[in-house]
Amino acid sequence: MIEREPQSHPVDADPSRESNGPAPGQTETILAAGAISESLSPAQEAEAANLDSISRILKASVQERQDVVLGRCQRFDVLAAQLELYPDRGLVRYRRASLQLDVANVSRVGIEKSWLRVEGGDQASRTVLFLHPNGSLTLTVVPDDQPAPAQTTAPEAAANEVLPPQQLPSPADNANAESATSEPPAQKLAQPEKPERVVITGRVGRVPELRETPNGHFVARMPLAIHTGEKTVWHTVLFFDDQAKQAAATRTKGEVITVIGYKHLRTIPTKNGTKQVEQIFAAAVQTPKPAKKS
Repeated sequence: MIEREPQSHPVDADPSRESNGPAPGQTETILAAGAISESLSPAQEAEAANLDSISRILKASVQERQDVVLGRCQRFDVLAAQLELYPDRGLVRYRRASLQLDVANVSRVGIEKSWLRVEGGDQASRTVLFLHPNGSLTLTVVPDDQPAPAQTTAPEAAANEVLPPQQLPSPADNANAESATSEPPAQKLAQPEKPERVVITGRVGRVPELRETPNGHFVARMPLAIHTGEKTVWHTVLFFDDQAKQAAATRTKGEVITVIGYKHLRTIPTKNGTKQVEQIFAAAVQTPKPAKKS
């Protein structure tokens, strides 16, 4: 569950107040901050930052699970497909209604342009998989002594290609094929809900904290306070890459801004198990115009 603490004390909305976060008694909604906790080791921080980058590229929230055989599982629902990362086994699994694909001995999972690149293989060959946010993929297997391929066009371009008419089965052919087999048709995967779009206006709690992830991406973290009567709810907003640099350079403490972004849910480990936290990935920031004096 998402942790929220009741608040009973009024909050000082003075932007000059020296504070790095919510005061005692205030309510805090952790939006991606829990993913980069000070209690995590450097390796855990690097993994969390990489998962944030993958979530942003695939436009899908990460769901952390435990598989009885394969151990930790980090799952992303990408439209009608599912991507599962098993970091303890070096395994990446892609699934949809008609296909299951495993990439073993994974050596790299990273962002390349606007898609995800997965590399694995053995001594004889290498497997390179490119996955796009629409769920389409490109798979290449090359001998180990040849260079790994590069994806030069978006994978969805290949997915949108129309086959010649003679290669497309007719509806009658499909019906005959289904009736000829005794096996029931594969059950389609449930369509996951799209990330919720949010628009929030609040006061910047402190200058955004900028950091660089191990795979070369920039992430900026910024607390944003929303005052409602005597209560204040704190949000932590994340910016990525160019927006992260811009936010770190331009946003100031006490500034009132409007953030337009998408809410994500994430499961993170705790001392007593796991918990879910919210996270908002900023898509745009606006500065409200001052009210006209009458």
